[in-house]
Amino acid sequence: MVKRLLDLFQKNLSIKNGIIFTVFATLNNGLNFLLTLILSLYLTKEDFGVLNLFLTFILILTILISLGTQSFFSVIYFKKNKVYLNRILNSIMAISAVTLLILIAISLLLSRQVTLLVGFSTKYQLLGVIICFFQLFYTTNLEVYRLEEKPVKYGLMTMGWLSLNFVLTLYFCIALKRGWYGRADAQFIAAVIFFFINIYFLRKNGYLHLSKPGKSHYLKTLKFGLPLIPHNSTVWIRQGFDRYIINFYFGPGLLGSYSFIYNFTGLIMMVGTAFNSTNSVFIFKKLKDGNKEGIREALFKQIRIMTMIFLGLTIMAIILIYLLIELFVPKYQSAVIYIIPLCLAAFFQCIYYLFVNYLFFFNKTKTLMYITFTISVFHFGLSFLITRYSVAYTAYLTLFSNFLICIFVIYYSNKTFPLLNYKNNLSVID
Repeated sequence: MVKRLLDLFQKNLSIKNGIIFTVFATLNNGLNFLLTLILSLYLTKEDFGVLNLFLTFILILTILISLGTQSFFSVIYFKKNKVYLNRILNSIMAISAVTLLILIAISLLLSRQVTLLVGFSTKYQLLGVIICFFQLFYTTNLEVYRLEEKPVKYGLMTMGWLSLNFVLTLYFCIALKRGWYGRADAQFIAAVIFFFINIYFLRKNGYLHLSKPGKSHYLKTLKFGLPLIPHNSTVWIRQGFDRYIINFYFGPGLLGSYSFIYNFTGLIMMVGTAFNSTNSVFIFKKLKDGNKEGIREALFKQIRIMTMIFLGLTIMAIILIYLLIELFVPKYQSAVIYIIPLCLAAFFQCIYYLFVNYLFFFNKTKTLMYITFTISVFHFGLSFLITRYSVAYTAYLTLFSNFLICIFVIYYSNKTFPLLNYKNNLSVID
């Protein structure tokens, strides 16, 4: 069995790149793990809770800032030349700049209302908006490395970003004792520095030169991006609203405990997202060759192998988080009840990644939107009703929602491009 796995890793470029992505993701998440542990020791529960509100705010703005248009770059990457890609990228950045100005105006004109809603001052609302805009250039350059199948450059860039964040956070939070404000300041400074670094690399590689996009570029970009906003917002609906509801009923202290456990489910998500970074490229390139049994067999083997790996990592993460709390941060002892449901929720999110790319390739994004948005609205309604009784209910609701999304995505993915029963169904998919 081990020999078969080694042979598969050596012959399969997707898995080899996936291993490289995972190695860098492990190092990066090790830094995040250490930073979260340090912050949990130096920040109060209240500060930890407000910090997660700020990070949730950035998550929301990340969804809105480009109006979903950034994904269009990846979709057309293998279909167009660099001149066309450059114009599309310019249209994406122009649209994002307009959104930036609108968000800044809202924050300034409705300062009191927005402050009550998000839980922190206008200054940090503006910092959050700017961070999201600058990060567009960072994530776009990472996407170029991913599509060019250059996992080492991708990994080094992410390590540089996280290392700078790590050092600056320690300086502001511990040396200057600025609490959660220090983490926000560190993220802003890192975003500014990497804004210039990634503009340099994008221009050097021929992806970002000044050119005026035509009306058709804007229309195509918006036509693709706008429908993705409901789908992309589902992460915020399920995660962001949960945090605000918990904060409303129980305050930032209990939110900090819940967020502490949730952050460590990243040990599982790390492998899922790292593998998906290379697997999505592999799937898109292979499916262009048509409907061949050999391709289906290889893809099905990946699904089986990665499912077992994800399951093993989930079990390990559950044990690790229990030991971490017992040995190092006993003040979070009351949060152990969230470990199993949140880790299992992360497991089903990883399984979701194994199937969702088939829906993207065959342009079934509306189906995906209906699945994720409907279940997320359902999640929000139940969360609003049951969270007031116990945060544990919220954790199990997260598990149930992720499970439902995973099941429906598997069903429609297999209906679109049969993999689970590929030997019995080899019909050509248009």
